[in-house]
Amino acid sequence: MKFMTHSKKGHKLTRFGLLSAYAGLLVLFACPLAASTLAWFSIGSYTRVRDITFSFQGASLSSKLRLAGSANWMLPDADNAFRFSDEFSFTPVSGMFADAWYSPSMDPEKENSVLYRGYSDFDSYVGMTSPASANSDYISLEFVFAATSDTYLFLDSSTSLSGDSEANLSSAKGDLDYAAKLDNIENACRVSFFSNMGHTIYEPNASEGSSTYFGGRLNVRPSEGYWDYDSEGKEILFGEVDPKAYDELEYEVAGPSTIRDPFSTLQAVSKEGILAIKEESLDKVKEEGLIAKETSYTLSELDAHASKKHPVLFIPAQSSRRLLVNLYLEGWDLDCDDDLIAATLAAKISFTGVYVPKGTSGYPLPVLGKDARSND
Repeated sequence: MKFMTHSKKGHKLTRFGLLSAYAGLLVLFACPLAASTLAWFSIGSYTRVRDITFSFQGASLSSKLRLAGSANWMLPDADNAFRFSDEFSFTPVSGMFADAWYSPSMDPEKENSVLYRGYSDFDSYVGMTSPASANSDYISLEFVFAATSDTYLFLDSSTSLSGDSEANLSSAKGDLDYAAKLDNIENACRVSFFSNMGHTIYEPNASEGSSTYFGGRLNVRPSEGYWDYDSEGKEILFGEVDPKAYDELEYEVAGPSTIRDPFSTLQAVSKEGILAIKEESLDKVKEEGLIAKETSYTLSELDAHASKKHPVLFIPAQSSRRLLVNLYLEGWDLDCDDDLIAATLAAKISFTGVYVPKGTSGYPLPVLGKDARSND
């Protein structure tokens, strides 16, 4: 099951500092995703987080951690590490509709980023859906970093998200081809960061910015192998779509076609006799920017060595600042498909702290909260 029939571009690199200080988050979680005809992308159920460890080093940098929304903070142990295990329900969500919640007036010390649920035959949504629930639909961790000197926090080049080959081979009962499909979970995952430096989405294992569109045709109402269509017999365009797109879409009467997989949400065919969206017109509205496209960054763009600096947090000297980290499956990603059932992901997210004064040449100023207001 895939959203689109085209292969995803810019993927499949080798897996993988100004290292003044180092902080790392190690996350290992299993993703048994049960197939469902009523869930977005025919994937539902849960992900079990088996172990989370966060560690750091550097005399000028410290941190504490909690599950977003929890009252209980965790302090590091004698090895400067946080260790806990828990279970979360987990389902594909999306970073679409960010303009609906993101504002320059937001307080990054108190407010949260928002992810959105997908589409199903339980509702009539074709555009904006309801917000997803942190630590139910996706994993959300809240960090507070403190530093004695002005510090910019970057992703470290040791960061990696990859399919757990050993666990996936076990789940596949030794079937190498199926195990390889399970390993592909690494390409459907995202990690987002929300702080005084704004909202940043990291796309693992990509060689360039995302090719993921937040809109398209779906097969969910019901899931029967055909693209969904309205009461007038016209195929529906779901997602974050500019109203102007509907004026530019062209249709044609669909002829006979053969269903490949009735339960696939991203691969379907046009039902004979309905008004099918012409592929070339769909491509045109995408090229014109009338269907929103994910803004994501690669690891090389987010580490401290990037020519254009893109830190995920700024910490003023003798102060502490909040960083919200979300791990999720991006439902519109072309790799978010039914082959991920029972997949296991191994993730290590590491941070590098660079001690330089705020606004040093090449280092951007904060964009949210009191740090942004004091830029002058």
